[in-house]
Amino acid sequence: MSTDLYGIRVLKTAPQEKKVTVRVFVVYYDVSYKNHQPIPKDHSFFLRILWNKGDTRFGKGGPIGNEINVDQILDESWVDANTYQFIEKVEQLSQSNFPVDDYSAYQNFYYERNGTWENEEKLVQADYDVYVTEVKYMQHLSDGMSWGTTAYETSAFQLMKKYAKSLPQITKPDIKLLPFEGEKEEGTPDKLFFSPDGSKLLAISQVNEVVAYDTTNWKELWRNNETKGMVYDINIDSKKGIIYFTDYGEFINGIDYNTGKNSTEKPISTAKLTSPNGSYFVNFGNDELLKFVDKEGNILSEIEQSGTVEAVAFSSNENLVAIGGMYNQLSVWNIKEQSDKMIIETNARVNSLAFSPCSEFLMSILSEKIQIFNIQTKELVMKYSPANDDYVGGVKWSPDGKYFALTTIYGPNGYKGHVSIYKIGI
Repeated sequence: MSTDLYGIRVLKTAPQEKKVTVRVFVVYYDVSYKNHQPIPKDHSFFLRILWNKGDTRFGKGGPIGNEINVDQILDESWVDANTYQFIEKVEQLSQSNFPVDDYSAYQNFYYERNGTWENEEKLVQADYDVYVTEVKYMQHLSDGMSWGTTAYETSAFQLMKKYAKSLPQITKPDIKLLPFEGEKEEGTPDKLFFSPDGSKLLAISQVNEVVAYDTTNWKELWRNNETKGMVYDINIDSKKGIIYFTDYGEFINGIDYNTGKNSTEKPISTAKLTSPNGSYFVNFGNDELLKFVDKEGNILSEIEQSGTVEAVAFSSNENLVAIGGMYNQLSVWNIKEQSDKMIIETNARVNSLAFSPCSEFLMSILSEKIQIFNIQTKELVMKYSPANDDYVGGVKWSPDGKYFALTTIYGPNGYKGHVSIYKIGI
């Protein structure tokens, strides 16, 4: 017989909102090692507990049990891939008795007896609002019911289904490109750019080899490996039609993105990043500031951050700039109003950022995790962790809104990878 890890109590059901409020008790502790089961966060845990509680009116698993069989609920990969079909979102309302200061007051295990647990008021616990995608998935629950569970959390693909038509099916790439060969940096993709009309995707390796693909058939158009050296700052000048490399503000080389030929045409500015229409120039990466500069690099204004800035992206309308880096936080800054529009605690280093073409969504890459936020509502509308802890790097939405592209590094020691292409719309 399996040992329960948690206790569950239904505090309130709200069918009209497709919402159930639950309290989760930690009932399994290791007093000797001063440890206990974690307070759950992932949506997969909540799917498991809703399936876990049967009801004589509905059978094992309740209404969810009619759609998920035992083999599926026991298959972690299946649960992670399909949780979003049943759980819309989860909001943690509160937590109590955490962290534990004195384990001498606890025992290793607490048994469920008639819907209660001994001294449950002192157990580590948290309350949640759980929203299901259809009201039938909570019909077997009623206020006050309690049960013990062996449920645990894995890493579920998370999606708010109402936004599905505007988002990429990030679990299933339509195309995988292998633009680079060789060992270490030579075979490792780094940055990505779409041409302004979306007709070309440019992939750049860690040694500055550039490959252009035709987005109508994903065939290679040209290849240029004449910009020698490790990765420089790379940008695109849509007005002059060049992709260009700079190093600490010095122009290194330009490439005509239509022909693949080297170009001596210099960009408007050699700042680290230029906004899509060339209205703004910014420098960052050496301190806790995002610096707006003029064409010559003179500082115009600064946005202070909590750590070193490493990831910056402008919205296509140039009203917003997203900022992240080594300080476990991302923010969206309203350029015209000179104020924060949104600040999100990521609990991880932000490596890359990209706005959707309509500026409605922001994609953030946190090494091994992908998150998409709705800018207006501040909702987390998608979350995905790739299998095998692959490292996710460069990321771009196509300007025409048809595709989404990202680089994945999967080789040993952080080298080698591919470029995945996703169609928009799930």
